[in-house]
Amino acid sequence: MEGKKTLNLETKIGNVQINEEEIIRFREGPLGFTDTQDFVLIEEDDDSIFLWLQSVNSRDIAFPILEVELIGYKSEKFIDASIREQLGIAQDSDVSVYSIISIPDKVEQMTANIKAPVVINSTKKTGVQYIMPNPELEIAKPVFKALREKLTASSNVAGPCDASSTIKRRKSCVSKEKRLNS
Repeated sequence: MEGKKTLNLETKIGNVQINEEEIIRFREGPLGFTDTQDFVLIEEDDDSIFLWLQSVNSRDIAFPILEVELIGYKSEKFIDASIREQLGIAQDSDVSVYSIISIPDKVEQMTANIKAPVVINSTKKTGVQYIMPNPELEIAKPVFKALREKLTASSNVAGPCDASSTIKRRKSCVSKEKRLNS
């Protein structure tokens, strides 16, 4: 029996080792990156609520992302029948929906691209980024204040968590928040 193939990947946050099975295939690439189809999700550290959607083939193509639930949206809002079919989504538990985040020097001016979510089927390792037809969704929605309030409120409910202005806290708090909102 053949073992899992491990790859050493140079990323914006340093070198990481990934298993080949972790690669997520974007058939058409994220918007603006149609020639880049293979990505992985990378955690910068255990306390961060942010992930990196990192290209496997280019160190310089990486996007900070955040689960849409953490900024006040339900995943179901972003998953229609065509996305379910395209990604082969059988169960809601197979899918995660993210927003690409822009974090300028003044973190208080952080924005999320709600208009073009990143949807990933974690079971089939497929993903897509697409433009939502809803005109009310923003490309650069300010999220710092709402995110800080949500994390502070959930830390008060979920137990001892770091909800400081650095917008970081333990994963257990995020998990508890999801369970509380289910």
